[in-house]
Amino acid sequence: MTPLLALTLLAATWTVDDDVFADFPSIDAAIQSPLVVDGDILQVRAGNYGPFLLTKSLTITGPAGTGTASVGGTSVISVPGGGSIANLKLLALRVTNVPARVRVASCEIGANGTADPALDIEGCAQVVVARTNVSGRWAEADSDLQHAGVRVDASRVVFLDGSIVGGHGAGATCPGCRGGDGGPGLVATNGSDVVLVGNPSIRGGAAGYGWCGFGAPTCLLDGSGGNGVEAVGSTVRMRGTAGDVIGTGDYEPPWGGTPGAAVVAVNATLTSSGVTFDGAIVPTGSSLVTPPAVEPFVEWTGKVAPSSTPQLLVQGPAGAPVLLLFSISPWISPLPGLEGPLWIDWTAPLAAVATTCPGTLSVPLPIPFGAEWVGVSATVQTVFPTVPGTLDPTSTFVPNPVPLVVGW
Repeated sequence: MTPLLALTLLAATWTVDDDVFADFPSIDAAIQSPLVVDGDILQVRAGNYGPFLLTKSLTITGPAGTGTASVGGTSVISVPGGGSIANLKLLALRVTNVPARVRVASCEIGANGTADPALDIEGCAQVVVARTNVSGRWAEADSDLQHAGVRVDASRVVFLDGSIVGGHGAGATCPGCRGGDGGPGLVATNGSDVVLVGNPSIRGGAAGYGWCGFGAPTCLLDGSGGNGVEAVGSTVRMRGTAGDVIGTGDYEPPWGGTPGAAVVAVNATLTSSGVTFDGAIVPTGSSLVTPPAVEPFVEWTGKVAPSSTPQLLVQGPAGAPVLLLFSISPWISPLPGLEGPLWIDWTAPLAAVATTCPGTLSVPLPIPFGAEWVGVSATVQTVFPTVPGTLDPTSTFVPNPVPLVVGW
């Protein structure tokens, strides 16, 4: 056992429950308590909670099994040391100006809240959003606003195995009025570096419905579906399988509805590997690079909790050597010769395994029994030494990181 893992297992765990006895009645009360310090774990039981402002480097996890920990309002993560949240249902989340690792795992964000966008990430160096579904807010009736599901500004972010949908367009409430356009699924701006991996659905919001007026036999007043991805002055890397779709929001052609685009890019760099586009790609002043072979990527399946065995799934060229790295020390390491950074502390990995990829490599990750493992966070990443980089073929390709946060 490494010293860092030992310290992690010795971190204090505090319970939060809104209606029965616990250490704290709310998430924010726990964060503000002087008893709770950096490195501690908040175990949030099923219930309804107010929004929180995370100003300490904590792990906050709701139940991974039955029950839901629902958090209203807009919660904010703004802490220099980073933090992790898992298994929460949040109305809205903002992550702002965090130089260290932020993990968001197995959460639901949005569901027609009042924030725009539902997930807002700004000025952050290393955010991983995994197995999390994000939904943009519906536009108010007769509004011209389009609400995004996710906004990434001046940040490096990986989205893994989740879904993103933009806000539904406004419905018309006056005769002869046009419905509003759906909002974009994801917007990346201001030099952001976004990696989209294995996400089954990233779509714009559905078009709003128009109102023909009384007695009108037909009219063409529905809005347009939202764009799936909008990239401005940023890099967006999209990889996965044919079942991972990036596309326009729903629309009704018989009623005048028109599609949005799968991707709209302005002065951006795009890469596409294996995914399906449902809609046009509009690369204004931008480049779109499609590698000749499908890029490797990494996912996981199964519950992440004590006594469970989630499976790490590594997709890569059959017969290619692959190095698997495991670490609980969050890091971001741009190294010479690698296309993209390592998201682990390569100088002190918890484990390193060299093997050969058969095409799909399944690696069991057994989690020991015991409550002391709840809240432990780890990162897994792979390196394919013989696979060249997509944007820089002289470099070595580095797939995405996988965050694991042990729930309960």
